[in-house]
This record gives sequence, structure tokens and C-alpha cells, in this order.
Amino acid sequence: MPGLFQNATRFYHERPGLICLLCVAVIPILAFLRVVLEETPLDEKRTWRDQRALEAVESSLLNWRDGVTYLEGEAEPFNGWEKENLTIEGYAGEIPVRLFIPYRNGKREGHGEGFYGDKRHFSDTWYGSVGHRETTFYHSGQLRSHSSDHRLINGTSRYFHDKPSPNGQKKFEGVWEDGVLVSEKWWNREGLETSSNKIPVR
Repeated sequence: MPGLFQNATRFYHERPGLICLLCVAVIPILAFLRVVLEETPLDEKRTWRDQRALEAVESSLLNWRDGVTYLEGEAEPFNGWEKENLTIEGYAGEIPVRLFIPYRNGKREGHGEGFYGDKRHFSDTWYGSVGHRETTFYHSGQLRSHSSDHRLINGTSRYFHDKPSPNGQKKFEGVWEDGVLVSEKWWNREGLETSSNKIPVR
């Protein structure tokens, strides 16, 4: 040990400039490591979807007046996200899902999403100027439905069988005109059409 100490002392006296240079280099490295290792603020750790879930407003807190949506107690039209909880029919009973619906100036506008309780993807829905199409998925990830107009005003809606049927095996197809179902078709899991009906417009 004494020999090691003597060697270090001699090195320091012979090369004082090198020691200073090393110290200057180490200081910014330590400062950088401190920043990197410092705990990240909670808001920065969250994904934007997690942040949206925290900021979204429950449907019960929104009021509709003359076709415009307002947050309870607010005079200005609502801007932000609505959080709507609902249930859909499944083979094992009702399944809870949560929808996130975007608003701009009191109107539904933009791309909304839906999720199952375990955060698996349930739906993609478009509102307002971007259209009104909607696609939904079974919990398995298999395609559940697709509608060109989820409002069922003018467009075509298709529903598909879940597993063990092949992905994309149609179950139902309906056509709407001015909010009225004008035709429908049904298929079984094997892909055979079971019924077809053109509904007379009243």
C-alpha cells in the first residue's frame, strides 16, 4: 500500500495538468448522470393515453343545450375528452368498455377510441368533419364490426363472427338510408347466407 500511495503522489507531482484536465472532464459527466438518474416527474412518465384518461370528463358532467355540449357549471362550449362507460353483449354476458370521445367547441370532433377493462383495444371511431366511420374488435383482437356511419343514418354496417370463425367472416350486413334500415343479410359461421331481406321503405 505505501508503494501505491508513493506512486500516486509522484504521478500527481509530475503531471498536475493532466489531473486537472481529468477533474474538469469528470464534473460535467457527474452532472449529466445526476440529471439522468434523477426521478422523472410523474406526468412525464405517463403515456398520452394515460394522461387523457386522467383528464377526460365523465359523461354525467356534460350537458347538451341546443345541440352544443357544455361542462357542468361552464358557460363556454366544451373542449376536451368525454369518458363514457358502457357494456356490450358477449357470449359470457355483458362486457364493460370505456370510450374516449373528443370534443371541439361543444361538438364531437376527431378520432375517438374505446378499450376493454384490461386496456385491450375495443374501437376506433371518427366524429364530425373527419367522417363517422367506426371499427370495433373482439377481446381476442379479431374484427367485430365496421360501419361507414356509426350514427346509422346513411351507410353500411357489417358485423363479423368471433373465433373460431375465420377473421372477417361476416355475420350481418345492413344498409341505412335517412336513418332507416332498408336491407339486411345474415351469415352463419361457415359463411353460408341464412337470410336476406330488402325492407320496404315506409
